[in-house]
Amino acid sequence: MTLVVGRRNLGTLESAWTDFYARTDGGLPDLVTTDEYPAYSTALLRTYGVPKAALELSVREKKACDFASLPAVYFPEEINHATVHKERQGGRVVSIEKRIVRDTPEAVATALTRGSTPPTINVSYVERCHGTQRHFNARKVYTFSKALALHLAVT
Repeated sequence: MTLVVGRRNLGTLESAWTDFYARTDGGLPDLVTTDEYPAYSTALLRTYGVPKAALELSVREKKACDFASLPAVYFPEEINHATVHKERQGGRVVSIEKRIVRDTPEAVATALTRGSTPPTINVSYVERCHGTQRHFNARKVYTFSKALALHLAVT
């Protein structure tokens, strides 16, 4: 598990993904599920993306794939990315929609069958982890510490 203390922003997400990348020796995850916070896509691209110039292609391969029209950064097609969109009314979740960001429904379904968790797109494990952290970090209420120094000390 990776834990980065701080506000949820591109910097903390990149720190978390960089840590995960290092601990898995750069192994590519079959499926990444997140909420719809836009910085996740950017952090994933910066962590796993390969600059076009770093692709080791021969002249023939470059001609075959129309190298000039490739994007500046190549993202590995082995990684599937799905999001969970929660619709809220009055502070309660009233509907959940699963969306595929990268790849096809078939590829995501295949990745889900290879996993060791129930074969559905969800973020429940992350949410449970956050709930556990809030519980252990609580200051008489079910919330995180307000002061960063105290939060870091307890974490």
